[in-house]
Amino acid sequence: MDTPSTPSTQPIQEQQLQQPSSETTKPIKPPPIIIYQVRDYDTIFNYLNTKLAHNYKITLQNNGDLKLNVDTADHYRTASKMLTEAQFKWSTYENKQTRPIWVVKKLHSTCSPEQIVQELRQKGYHILEAVNILKWKTKEPLPIFILTFDRTENIQKNL
Repeated sequence: MDTPSTPSTQPIQEQQLQQPSSETTKPIKPPPIIIYQVRDYDTIFNYLNTKLAHNYKITLQNNGDLKLNVDTADHYRTASKMLTEAQFKWSTYENKQTRPIWVVKKLHSTCSPEQIVQELRQKGYHILEAVNILKWKTKEPLPIFILTFDRTENIQKNL
């Protein structure tokens, strides 16, 4: 006679409670490279294949530019060096996972950026710089500051 299976009353093993190890985390992918004013796709394709050996993905943008994605930082450095040497027009941006954190704060325009940095450091923040925003035409200081923090900083705390 079969008995219905019941949930186990044994304690949960300690191994099941552990967080995933750092080995399972994915490596940070580099940002895409945008190649402008492409006249001949085959030229770029063949040129990239000489060094990257198909370790990339190219996507056509709406405006005719190409977006080049690579998997590793080494391929990124190789691709950017190759594009510069071949004098292609290209650009990229800072990687979101490694760039500093920017916070916009409304403060009086006469506040000294050095004093803001000093006071935040005394409170335990890892601030890199404080910059006062200027009016576009008159270059008068506005009551807005951009505070730049280290990427590891927990900015959820009250500033």
